[in-house]
Amino acid sequence: MTDRDALYAAILAHPDEDTPRLLYADWLEENGQAQAAKYVRAACELARLDEDDPSLAAFPTEAPAFWSDIEPDVAHRQALAAVGLPRDHESTELARFPKLDGVHTHKIVLTAETISPFSRGFVERATFDTVADFVRHADIVFRAVPIRELVIRAPDPEGLKQVASSRWFPQIRTVTLESGTRHHVGSQSIKALSNSGSIENLRSITLDYAHQDCLLAFSRDREWEGLRHLTVGRWDRDDDAPDADEQLIELFNAKHLRGLKSLELNRIQFESNEAFKAISDAHLPELRSLLFRCERSGLGSAVARAKHMRKLRVFTVENSFLKGSEIANVICSANLPNLAVLNLPENGFNGFSKNIFRTTRGKALRQLAISGDRVTIRWEPLFRWLAQSSVASFALGGSAVQPKPDAGAMNALMKCGEFPNLRRIEMRKEMLSATLKKHFGPRLREWSRY
Repeated sequence: MTDRDALYAAILAHPDEDTPRLLYADWLEENGQAQAAKYVRAACELARLDEDDPSLAAFPTEAPAFWSDIEPDVAHRQALAAVGLPRDHESTELARFPKLDGVHTHKIVLTAETISPFSRGFVERATFDTVADFVRHADIVFRAVPIRELVIRAPDPEGLKQVASSRWFPQIRTVTLESGTRHHVGSQSIKALSNSGSIENLRSITLDYAHQDCLLAFSRDREWEGLRHLTVGRWDRDDDAPDADEQLIELFNAKHLRGLKSLELNRIQFESNEAFKAISDAHLPELRSLLFRCERSGLGSAVARAKHMRKLRVFTVENSFLKGSEIANVICSANLPNLAVLNLPENGFNGFSKNIFRTTRGKALRQLAISGDRVTIRWEPLFRWLAQSSVASFALGGSAVQPKPDAGAMNALMKCGEFPNLRRIEMRKEMLSATLKKHFGPRLREWSRY
C-alpha cells in the first residue's frame, strides 16, 4: 500500500474527521498538486464554519462578498468555486466511485447553479436507483468512497428498514428520498427510519413527493431531535389523513424539533387562523431558512409576529396572496433582525409598492426576488427604494410583469444616482432597455431562473 492509499484509507475509516483529509492535502502539496491541496483545505475549513461565523464573509477574497451576507450556503459554494476544483483532483476522486448498475454519483442541477457531489474535498454523495441496488452494492460503494450523503429512489417502508439497518447508515448525515408519484413517502416510511435506532447522526432529510401524513411522524417521534434541515416537496392529498393545518400546528409545537435550521414545505397548503398562530408562537431559535406555500393572506403577518425566529435569514413564499402591508411588516419586523433574503411569488402585489417602499429604508435586507406570472410593479418608487435600501441583489422575473419600464420610470432611474449597495440586478430580457443596460452595466443580468 502506497502512502497515498494509506492516507485515503484513513479518510474512509473516519469520514467525519478533518485530520485525515488535511494529511492527504499535505501529501498532495508535497507531490506537486498545490491547487488540489488548497481546495481540500478550503473545503474542510468552510465546512467547519457556522452560518453565523464572521470569518465566512472574508473567505476567500475572490468570492463575491455580498453572498456571505445573503445566503451562507451559497457563500460556501461560491467560495469553493473561487478556489477552484482542479480537474486532475476531480477526475481522480470521481474515478474511485465504483461503476455499478443502479448506482451513481451526480451533480444536482438547480435553477441557477449546480451543486457538486464533492464535500470537504472528496466525493460524498451516492445515488441508488432502488433499495435493492443499495442492499446489493452498499458494501462496495462505501468501502471505495467516504459517503455521507445518500439518495434513495423509489423507497418503500420495508425497503427503508433495510437501508436504516445497514452497517453504513450511521455515517450518513443527509438523506434524500426520491419517491416520484408512484411511491409517496408517508409516515410509515419515516417511522421505518426512526425505529431503526440509526438516525442519531442524521442532520438533513428531503422528501421529493410526500404523503399527507408524513409530517406527523417527525412531530411525534423524539428520535428526530438531531434533525437540522427538513424539506418536503410535492404533497399527496388524502381525505382520510389529517389536514395540512393540523399537521403544521403539531410540527411547530414539537419541542424536539427546536434545533431546526431550515424548514421547506414546498407544496403544503394551509390556511387556518390556528396554523398562523402556531407559526407566530413557534420556538425555533436556530431557524435560518423558511419556505411556505399558502392560499390566503395572513402568512406574512404571522411570520412578522414570530418572536422566537430571530436568526431567520431567508424567507421564501410560494403562491401566497400576500398583501403589500404584510411584506412591509416582514421586512420591518423587530422580531426578524437578521432577515437578509426575501423571495416572493406573483400573487397579491397590487399594494406592493405603496406599502413596502415607504417603510423599509435602512433595513438589513440584502436580497429581494420576485417571480411569477402576475407581477404588478410601480417602477418609480421601486428605483428610489433600491437606491436607498441595503439590497445587494434584486431579481424580477415572470412572464407578465406589468407595466414594462416606461419613460417616466427611466427618468426616475436617472435621478437615483449610483445605487451604492446594489451589486446584482436580474430581469427578463424584454425589460432590459438600453437605459437600464447603460445605468447598471455589468451588474445587470438576464433572468435565467425559469
